[in-house]
Amino acid sequence: MKTIPGKKKKVAPVVRRKPFDKVEEQTKIKIVEEIKTGMTSCLGATRKYRVQGIR
Repeated sequence: MKTIPGKKKKVAPVVRRKPFDKVEEQTKIKIVEEIKTGMTSCLGATRKYRVQGIR
């Protein structure tokens, strides 16, 4: 890829993500049950419930 002298590259703006939410104990149990039964994956639960990586 050639660069043209005098042209500046466009820089994508920095987008800040929302912080992860605090999760109650009952919600944690619900998430684990959904993963165990195969209703959702770990990544799916992370996105659905806005929690940090479940392993």
